[in-house]
Amino acid sequence: MTTVAPRGGPWDVVIVGTGMGGATLGYALARAGRKVLFCEKGRSYLNDPGARCGNYAEVFKGHRGVPTPADRDAMAAAGRWWDEIHDVSQGRTRRFIPYIGSGTGGSSALYGAALERFFPADFTPARNFPGDHGAELPEAWPVSFEELLPYYGEAEALYRVQGGPDPLKTGGEAGQYRAEGEALEPPNRELMSFFAAKGLNPYRLPVGCEQISGCSGCQGYLCGNSCKNDSARICLATAISEYGATLWDNCDIVGLDADHSRVQRARAVHNGEPVSIEAETFVLAAGALATPHLLLRSKSDWWPEGLANGSGLVGRMMMRHFVDLYAVFTKDAGLGKGAKQVALNDLYLSSAGKFGTVQSFGSLPPPSVLVDSVRDDVEHALFKAAGLAIEAARPLMEPFLRTLFGRATMLASITEDLPYRDNRVFVGEGGEVCIDYRVRSYERKRIAAVRAEVAAILKPYRMLLIKQAENNQRIAHVCGTCRAGDDPASSVLNRNNRAHQVDNLYVADASFFPSSGGTNPALTIAASALRMADQMIGINREQIS
Repeated sequence: MTTVAPRGGPWDVVIVGTGMGGATLGYALARAGRKVLFCEKGRSYLNDPGARCGNYAEVFKGHRGVPTPADRDAMAAAGRWWDEIHDVSQGRTRRFIPYIGSGTGGSSALYGAALERFFPADFTPARNFPGDHGAELPEAWPVSFEELLPYYGEAEALYRVQGGPDPLKTGGEAGQYRAEGEALEPPNRELMSFFAAKGLNPYRLPVGCEQISGCSGCQGYLCGNSCKNDSARICLATAISEYGATLWDNCDIVGLDADHSRVQRARAVHNGEPVSIEAETFVLAAGALATPHLLLRSKSDWWPEGLANGSGLVGRMMMRHFVDLYAVFTKDAGLGKGAKQVALNDLYLSSAGKFGTVQSFGSLPPPSVLVDSVRDDVEHALFKAAGLAIEAARPLMEPFLRTLFGRATMLASITEDLPYRDNRVFVGEGGEVCIDYRVRSYERKRIAAVRAEVAAILKPYRMLLIKQAENNQRIAHVCGTCRAGDDPASSVLNRNNRAHQVDNLYVADASFFPSSGGTNPALTIAASALRMADQMIGINREQIS
């Protein structure tokens, strides 16, 4: 690729991606005086939220099948990833566009803003899942819960987290929240009382959102009210305006050139123009799909299997959480706006096993988007004609779904999934992002157990289970595809998230997770990024304290 001379460089640090990991790390490094360049494949919304603000991108798509340029533009304008994922898990390829972000803030610009600490038990994963299940769980994360503890508090303050104490967390496990936010909506107040009366331990879900009057969280689409505390609003904008960092949006990093021990440059296309970017340090924070994909594409004589892939684990051990939805028909149905306010962790570390959390899901997408999802699922599971039957029923289905879910309060169960070597991200023959992720029999039993437990918890409410857990298209919290560990033979990154074999290459997104934990990963990503910044700057918190 012909390149032009670098503009504004060389840089101290180049960060690929502006989501929870990249923006938080770049903010901390810029604050410490480093010359930081953010490279974001998507568009910037820092100065103009965009015409698509407040809407799901699918509303603007007028085409089915392979995305057209207009489809891709609609997705990009809404802060969404626009490339198809090729899923080969079921023997034939299924193509879909995932619900993840691409643009300033990454997926945090679309997230529901639930910001939870992991439990200490999450950092010793092997002991939580004894027996022969085939997963490759380490005895411990290379960084302990105690080491991450001060950074959890710093991240909660930085992202202005509001919430209430979890009765099942004590001491350092508990979060540091500034307030509980707006009053509970009637359905959520009803559920909190119902759970407590059953002897469970509900609490106010911690969220990074200002919760202005009438706020429903804007889950799944860009917020036009500047109340969602995403990484672009909190960290990226501040890094640029106050600490002199630079942002290149519409900047697609297509490869990294490296010798045996250092990255020399990144090859990029910025606003359609080939560019070579040089820096002292390179950080990948493009998400646990795009980060390993970039490393695997960056082959050379030094790295025939992909950059930093001496262990052969780049892209492997993919995890994505098992998420199911529950439409609960409370007495106060229809009196809320879908605010995410309720959570309980009674299934996180229970006598039946280690599963995960149950929490408010927020509002569902519009009925038109739901019907599209049903059609896609039916076409994949059966045949194309079955999808045409769903399309023919659309005039009846959309108002039915609008009425049905307009009366329901939505909850979600998030269940930890385990790292298996064969679950992976890889590069397709055409360069596309491919995944191969199969739910093992051990995991199916755990999914069934969670469904039975949640049904028992919600009884005698009428409720509708919307099964998502086995469906790769409902991909949620991808992680683990460049796992961190102490042994270079069984991990990609060291305890500071630096590549074992490449001195100036780091990963700041959820790719580093050795296990997935049982709750939302965003706060752990942010806390890890703040710790990484201290390590890169040379600050030792233990020595200071």
